[in-house]
Amino acid sequence: MQQSGSQASAVSISSDRAFLWRLCTSAWLLRLAIIILYALTHAIKRFDLSLDHIQYDNQGVLVMNAMNYGDFALKSWIDDGWFQFVGLIYFLLWPSPFLVQLINITISTVTVIPLFLMVRELTSDVRVQRFYAVLIAFFPSIMFWSTLMLKDSAAILAVALVIYGVFVLRQRFSIWPLLGLLAGLTVFIGTRTYLLIVIVMLMPAAFLLFPSGKSRIPLRAVVLPALIGLVPMAIGYGYFASGEFQRSMYFDIEYINHIRGSMATGSGSLFEDGEHTWGRGIGSDILLAVTTLFAIFVPVNPFDLANVRQLVALPFVLAMLYLVPPLVRGFRHMWRMRRLTAPIMVIATGVLAVYIGGTSNTGALFRWTAQIMPYFLLAVSLAAFTRQRSLLARFATWSVMAFSQPRRVALAY
Repeated sequence: MQQSGSQASAVSISSDRAFLWRLCTSAWLLRLAIIILYALTHAIKRFDLSLDHIQYDNQGVLVMNAMNYGDFALKSWIDDGWFQFVGLIYFLLWPSPFLVQLINITISTVTVIPLFLMVRELTSDVRVQRFYAVLIAFFPSIMFWSTLMLKDSAAILAVALVIYGVFVLRQRFSIWPLLGLLAGLTVFIGTRTYLLIVIVMLMPAAFLLFPSGKSRIPLRAVVLPALIGLVPMAIGYGYFASGEFQRSMYFDIEYINHIRGSMATGSGSLFEDGEHTWGRGIGSDILLAVTTLFAIFVPVNPFDLANVRQLVALPFVLAMLYLVPPLVRGFRHMWRMRRLTAPIMVIATGVLAVYIGGTSNTGALFRWTAQIMPYFLLAVSLAAFTRQRSLLARFATWSVMAFSQPRRVALAY
């Protein structure tokens, strides 16, 4: 294995397989400890950590009862598929949120693998590769949402599979990344069809923007997005989801403003009444976008925490505030590598735009933008070792070596 940097080559380190096994096992066990703690203390209901968690449990029981009478409601798997999935788990095994939480923490842990494989092709620096995997495995917001029975773990994995698939297929044809890409799009059919529409429509740009230095665009970069455009047709959305884009309420400005208005009346609202709507002028729209973007990184005021849910967000806020400088440096690095990072930037920016456009509540932003947090963390990882004596570089080196060294080397080092 190629090693870069004096600290990475100063001692023997384990193989990528051993590193991933050690990291993913540790991440899974920590998540398991958290959901066991939830179960023992009833913290989710007691501290009102997630109303949607409770709703999925209640609806899952109803779906299970319908399945007991042979009603599997196949059409309901489109967009509302997570309710059906929870009901199916209850039907096949046992009506317990703990089972779905076990599935979610496993999905969240598996997400590390395609993202690690992607960054391994992006840079030869072993420290960057492994620090990125550590961040994905243990970052506070990704950890928190994966321990509930929500569909966010599946959505985070779906985005990762799509981005990894396009990233690899831009460079060469490979069947497994293609199957992963299609699997990610299938997950969006059942969980968030609006993201399916946006991502499929972005496919040509993700494949064709900033091509390599070759004089001709590879045929697969044209053929593959054209074929992927057929996926929405399977559920009646039209080629490249063009028909659904025109008629879907998710892309109607009045509906979007209505949703933003309903979010603006509850706790966590970003705006005063009437200030949440789009279309009141260019200056107003820019201010709305900038305010919402800021709230992605600072969803709560760390000096005014009103409940346990906001307290849970505090580690995320503190981490993001500290990581802003390396994040900016990392974005510059990603731009310089745009021939490789183009699909990451295109798809992550598209997902980010969806949530900036449709969300006016900090709680919703904290949850939904966990889907693109891995790509912010990629920028952080790329910049982590540019200043060797910084606290971030020292922490990154320590965390990488904690999961990289064979035990006999770790004890002697």
